[in-house]
Amino acid sequence: MRLSPTHRTARGESAYLRRLSDYVWWSGKSVRFSLDGTNLGTGVTDANGMAAYLYTAPTAMTTGNHDMLGEFAGDSHYLPNAGTAVLTVTP
Repeated sequence: MRLSPTHRTARGESAYLRRLSDYVWWSGKSVRFSLDGTNLGTGVTDANGMAAYLYTAPTAMTTGNHDMLGEFAGDSHYLPNAGTAVLTVTP
């Protein structure tokens, strides 16, 4: 799983799921997103394997680096998977 912030500020997260054996994108899979250990919500992968979750950063969010996590819980065909990234919030 590849996880990346969609902006350099805390506005959203996206994740891509792809089977490594043949590089086929996974569609219709739920991905749970969290920031600094707090669950934000879920997104479902589209035909291109991308799941996204958009949110509004709280005004009290500190500038600097924040840990992002995207998790696929697995299903009857695929094992669980996760990806991490660092989100940098600037003033």
